Amino acid sequence: MKHNIMYFSSVSDLSSGASHSLVKLVSLVQKAGHNVLVILTEHGPIEEKLREENISYHVVKQCSWNVWMKNIADKKDLEYRLKYPLRKAVNRLAVQKIAQLAREYQIDIIHMNTLTSFVGAEVAKKENIKLVWHMREFMEEDLGIEFCYPDKAVALVNQADATIAISKAIDDKFSSAFAVNHHEVIYNGVSIEDYFIDKTPFTAEPIQLLSSGRIMPGKGQKDLLLALASLPEKVRNRFACDMIGTVESQEYFDELMSIKDKYHLDNVHFHGFQKDTKAFFEKADVLCVCSKKEAFGRITVEGMLSGSLVIGTNSGGTKEIIDDGKTGYLYTPGNADELSAILLAVVENLEQAQTIAKAGQKKAGQTFSDTANANAVLSLYERL
Repeated sequence: MKHNIMYFSSVSDLSSGASHSLVKLVSLVQKAGHNVLVILTEHGPIEEKLREENISYHVVKQCSWNVWMKNIADKKDLEYRLKYPLRKAVNRLAVQKIAQLAREYQIDIIHMNTLTSFVGAEVAKKENIKLVWHMREFMEEDLGIEFCYPDKAVALVNQADATIAISKAIDDKFSSAFAVNHHEVIYNGVSIEDYFIDKTPFTAEPIQLLSSGRIMPGKGQKDLLLALASLPEKVRNRFACDMIGTVESQEYFDELMSIKDKYHLDNVHFHGFQKDTKAFFEKADVLCVCSKKEAFGRITVEGMLSGSLVIGTNSGGTKEIIDDGKTGYLYTPGNADELSAILLAVVENLEQAQTIAKAGQKKAGQTFSDTANANAVLSLYERL
């Protein structure tokens, strides 16, 4: 059966795995013969990707920040309360505009891409449209955010006909919080042909380390710097480290630079946001995913597919992807000494590191394809 599906993106940039996952999913659903329409909250880089895939979209201003979600540390102060009615008014207008689009396109399924936006769910409730809600984040644990009004948020999510968790860890957290009868775990998928690199790591020195992700406390880059700092100087000098990603916390970035200067980590280089990261993955021997708690860990799969040895944290979705000592390595988040010990073990047995990297590449290719992900989502649509 052909469906008319409206997807809601919570952001319009391409700095998060959620955005990339959305574009790939929508593209494959469209290629499967369904009609798709993406709703964006504002103009941004994701539009170029949607146009490349010939995906229809509309930009409709919506306000989720300080209406639906907020930083944990932020208070509902006077400024918050003064701006709240205006944000609510913007959202009421958005619901009207999007509901009109839903009727025009005869939408029969609304798919929310993350828990961090909600206007689409209001439209689904208003227009009596099937609602699928993708849960791609822990919120408090990984992004440092929370619902502004938890009771209202739970009530709205409970309107969903189905929820999709991108890992068992996410499902474990929210399956008890939300009373949605139909909840599934569907791992994220990535394009195998886009990320597979035919290479043999650890064939030259310095050994190239890579950290890829937004520069913020939850991503844990501090672990890697401290791990390098604690290595014996002769071992440390056998590594070179590239760090790529947008600086989202200037305070945290300043702390990283302070550590780099204090321990004379001249072999660590920050490169900022990179639109095309392939060159970094091609030369990387090791990808370090130091996040405190990844909801899934798309970057982990990308690193495994690239042929790099992936070292990740023993938490969240990452520990569901990596088999410790077989397809990668795991360490306790925040424990730089553990990470340092793994780096030392890699240096002492490069042949074993190569073997583990190859096993990781094989597992990623067999388990986390974008086609498998899209087929699972389409199967859910059919059951609804």
